[in-house]
Amino acid sequence: MTWHASQQESLGTQLLIEYEHTSDVSEFVWEIAEKLERRFSRFRSDSELTQFNQVLNIWHVIDDEWFYLLSLARDLENRTAGALNITVHDLLDAWGYDADYSLQEKSTAGFIGHFEVEPGRFRSTRPIDLGSIGKGYFLDLVRGYFLEQGVQNFFINAGGDVYAHGKDPDSHPWKTYLVDPRNENLVIGEMEISEMFACASSPQHRRWRDRHHLVDTEREAPANDMQVVYVQSIDSGARTDGISTAAFSMGFDRAKSFLTNEKLSALLIGPGGAVWCSPNFCGKLYTT
Repeated sequence: MTWHASQQESLGTQLLIEYEHTSDVSEFVWEIAEKLERRFSRFRSDSELTQFNQVLNIWHVIDDEWFYLLSLARDLENRTAGALNITVHDLLDAWGYDADYSLQEKSTAGFIGHFEVEPGRFRSTRPIDLGSIGKGYFLDLVRGYFLEQGVQNFFINAGGDVYAHGKDPDSHPWKTYLVDPRNENLVIGEMEISEMFACASSPQHRRWRDRHHLVDTEREAPANDMQVVYVQSIDSGARTDGISTAAFSMGFDRAKSFLTNEKLSALLIGPGGAVWCSPNFCGKLYTT
C-alpha cells in the first residue's frame, strides 16, 4: 500500500484528499467534484441548477440525485424552523456574492421564497442555492467511492468540512485543527476523529464590507450572533454540513437548544467569545 495526497480548487474552495491505496485514484475523485459543479453550481452558467433557476414557479423534472438533495434541504428547513433555506440565492446575489464575485451591492429586500419537492419534480418561487449542503455531499460521495475501492485509511477535506476514516500515515487517529475565527493564521484547538464527519460554518473566508455568505433567514441579513460552529456526526456529510450552516444562522442561544435536542456533537463560539461544547464533542480548545 502507498500513501497518496492530492488537492484541487473546486466547489468554490480547496479540496484535499489523503489516502492509502495500491494506486493513485485521485483522478476519479476530481471527476466527482466536476460532476457536482456541472449539476449543482450556482456560479456556472451551464449548470443544471442555473438552468432551473432561470424558470421559476413551474414544475421541473428531476432525477433521484436531485430529489435526494432537495428532500434533504426540505427536511432541514423544517427541522430548523427555517434557519436553513436554500432560496437565498437572490439575496446573496444582491449583496454582491454573485457569479462574478463582484461584491457590488444591489437591491436587498424580500428575496427569500419557498420551494416544493415531490418524487420526480420540484418547483420554487425563488432561485435556489445548494451551497449549504454541497461540500458535505462531496464528502459523502468520496467516502462512498473510497470504501467501494477498499480504501480503509483516508481523509477528505472540503474547505474545512472533513471526513476521516481509519488511521493517518503514522497510524494515529486523524487530527484536524480548529481555526481561530478572528485570524485564519492561528488555531485555537484540535479534533481527533475517525469514521466521522466534522463540518464548520464561519464567515471567515467569505466576508466583504459588512456582508458574508451566512444568512439570518428571518431578518434577511448576515447572521452575526456567532463566530464559528463545528458539528460532528456519523450520519452524512450533507446533513452535517446543513445543520452546521443552520446553527450558525440561528445564533448562539437558539443553536445551543437546537443542537442539544438533536443529540449532535458540536462546539459553538459566540460573538463575545462565549463557548458551548456538547459533552461528547471529539476535540478540545487550547484556551477558553
